[in-house]
Amino acid sequence: MYTVVTGAAGFIGSNLVKALNARGESRILAVDDLTDADKFRNLVDCDIADYVDKNEFLSRLGDGDFDDDIAAMLHQGACSDTMATDGRYMLANNYRYSVRLLEHCQDNDIPFLYASSAAVYGAGPAFREERECEAPLNVYGYSKFRRSYGTSSTSIARPESCSCSKVRAATRRASNAAISSASKTS
Repeated sequence: MYTVVTGAAGFIGSNLVKALNARGESRILAVDDLTDADKFRNLVDCDIADYVDKNEFLSRLGDGDFDDDIAAMLHQGACSDTMATDGRYMLANNYRYSVRLLEHCQDNDIPFLYASSAAVYGAGPAFREERECEAPLNVYGYSKFRRSYGTSSTSIARPESCSCSKVRAATRRASNAAISSASKTS
């Protein structure tokens, strides 16, 4: 079975893959968008089973190509450009894509861990998972905010609507562990 890492060619994703490798994991399906081809460098020293483009992955997931072959989904993929102005792209890429992955994981009892962002809090003085503390300042922050609240039927991070409780804290811990592990091996 595969551990899927989306955004695998990014900073957090590639360090997460390296941390998994350090634990002896190599059945990793790396999912990303290599339109910016230079990102391949982040995967060169990673031991992965396969690479799949992010759009191909979503299509193949829907076609059932990975049925009963995914152990966990570590969703780190997103457009992280805080200066982006194309809200349609940002919400399609960061929000809708995430919702489709989550729905697949929920339907198939696959553990799902995703990367949130401090950008959901905006310029406020408090960083708590409470609605009154969340006020994104740009479309990137809003796309991450939407990932946390989802729709009326699908929410990614709210414990009352799915089994992904404490997702932001777990993501921070996993990301810190991956970065720590990567820096020790560099």
